[in-house]
Amino acid sequence: MDPNRLLIWIVCLSSGLNFIQAAVWAGLQSTTALIPGFILTTTVVAAVLRPELGGWIGGVLWGGLLLLPSLAFRQISTLIGNGRYGQAHLLARGVAGLYWLYGLSDLPRFLGALVEARRGDLAQAHRVLDGLGQRTSTWVMPLLLELYRITARWEECLGWIRATGLQSQLDREAGLGLAYLRALGEMGELRALVWAYRRVIPGLQEAANPQLLPFAQLIVLAFCGQVSDVIRLFEGSLSQSPELIQRFWVATARQAAGETAQLGREWKLLLQAEEVTLQSAVQRRLTVELSDPRRHLGPADWEQLEQIGLASRQISPHGVEVSAPFVPYATYGLILLNLGVFGLEVILGGSTNLETLYLLGGLDPVQVWAGQWWRTLTSTLLHYGLLHLVMNMLGLLVLGPMVERSLGILRYLGVYWGAGVGSMTVITMLSVLGWSSTDFVVGASGSIMGMVGASAAILWRIWYRERSPQALRQLRMILLIIVLQLIFDLTTPQISVVGHTSGLILGFLIAGIMVLSQADPKLWRAQ
Repeated sequence: MDPNRLLIWIVCLSSGLNFIQAAVWAGLQSTTALIPGFILTTTVVAAVLRPELGGWIGGVLWGGLLLLPSLAFRQISTLIGNGRYGQAHLLARGVAGLYWLYGLSDLPRFLGALVEARRGDLAQAHRVLDGLGQRTSTWVMPLLLELYRITARWEECLGWIRATGLQSQLDREAGLGLAYLRALGEMGELRALVWAYRRVIPGLQEAANPQLLPFAQLIVLAFCGQVSDVIRLFEGSLSQSPELIQRFWVATARQAAGETAQLGREWKLLLQAEEVTLQSAVQRRLTVELSDPRRHLGPADWEQLEQIGLASRQISPHGVEVSAPFVPYATYGLILLNLGVFGLEVILGGSTNLETLYLLGGLDPVQVWAGQWWRTLTSTLLHYGLLHLVMNMLGLLVLGPMVERSLGILRYLGVYWGAGVGSMTVITMLSVLGWSSTDFVVGASGSIMGMVGASAAILWRIWYRERSPQALRQLRMILLIIVLQLIFDLTTPQISVVGHTSGLILGFLIAGIMVLSQADPKLWRAQ
């Protein structure tokens, strides 16, 4: 496979998807759309005028203008999520030139305000928020929400979310959803709070942190005075929360429930905490009265609140399973297996040596039809060259964990090997029947396309069962990837279109049967 040609497709696919996404959410005139649009156009023109250099030209632009900024901001977001604002600030200053292109020249200033706020100086944070205006960039939004949280300026936070139309993103932005719930509670809009919980669930469920959903439940239950449910959450899924945070939210629930005896002493003790964010939150409790849920909630609201309480009680009583991060052991094991076999190829004669690949079990349809059916399995572990291996393993690393988490290890392996071996069997049958000219095949591409098909089946089931907008968006993205992959296969020599297509179909069918057999009868009866 020609690296230049492969780069053209990678750059066009990545830039095209980024352009479409940015154009839909931010508009064609936004820099987040213009930059990938420029990369895409330049790559296509270069590929037409200088086909042998088009991929390399596009690759340099893609790496410098799209990939590097994305990776840097992801690292900055991770540092912010871990509360390491100082390191995030230093990194942002180091790549300030890149972010200037995206209209994010204020990013270091925002992070600097976070650093100073954590040190106890809120002046810069207030200046940033006072000059905010209508900023809604998805890259800046988490920083602004954190500034609102630290300063406890929830009135302005709620007004900003509503004025900028960010409510439309509640179902896909976990941080925004939590901030919106908190702002509603702080402002005393309890009816809106109870019903907004349903809107933010999709984004929270998709987030990597499994404690976000119980924390959303905590916010609703605390502001509605459900003291026993709040205590139960801290005994279960939120048991790892710091003691001061637990005391703050239990006291909030008691205040909302009207249990104000001795709360003044508790607030004063919490006010002595060194954490600036907690100090701001406690100061608000001492100066702003919480709404009385008994006066503001109606029968339908209480019924919905009871459902939220029941959902919080269905979580593991000790929170071990909920808080434990998911590790895709099977995916990592398959990657190691493929790497090990590739090493064997290199040792025995080279990964591009056809004789070596044949001896190790490459797919020869004639030999398979003669009785060597084991080649349909061994051929899925072999790869022709390092680039072939890297592309397949990257695909597995991206798609595998989601399928493994949804199906479990055994069923996941069933889809992987079923799609891989099945696609090799289809290639064999069509070749023997004379409907295909394929005479030798190696690679895990059938299995990888099986993961694409399995992802489509899983997302379709989620959408059909729950009508989840998040699942529908991801399903559309998978379908777009399938179309682009088929175009790539049909226009690229030495690619087994039959293997990719059959692997895709088999992955969808096998996973589809599995997800249907996993369906919760209660969920199906509720439809």
